[in-house]
Amino acid sequence: MQLAYHLATDDAFLEHTVSISSTVDVDMNSLSDCVLDELVQSNISQLQPLHQCKFVSVHGLTYRCRMYAVIDFDSNSDTPVFGRIDNIFIQQMKVYFLLRICRSSYDSHLSAYRLSVTDDIAV
Repeated sequence: MQLAYHLATDDAFLEHTVSISSTVDVDMNSLSDCVLDELVQSNISQLQPLHQCKFVSVHGLTYRCRMYAVIDFDSNSDTPVFGRIDNIFIQQMKVYFLLRICRSSYDSHLSAYRLSVTDDIAV
C-alpha cells in the first residue's frame, strides 16, 4: 500500500512522515453506528477503502492500539484529557485514531494521573 501511495504522489520517493504497520481492510458495515458517525464527522469517505493497523509512526512518534495519549486540556479542572487509542484507521495515507475518552485525577503520592476509561469516543 505504501509503494502504491509513493508512486501516485508527485514527490515520488521523498521522505514521508508517516509509516504504518501491516493493514487489514475494514468493512464499514461491521462498524457500530456511533463509530461510523464519528468517522464520517472526521471526513472519512464511505466510498473509499478504509484500513486498520496495529501501530503507526507519525513524525517519528509511534502510536499503538491500547496506548494512552493526551488529547486535550481541561482548563476548568486544570487537568489533561486522556484518550485510549482503540483503533487506528488509515484512508489515503491519512491517520485517524478512534479514541476512548478517559477521566483523570492526579495522585500526588504516585506523581501520576489515575485514568478511568469511559464509554465516550472521539476520532
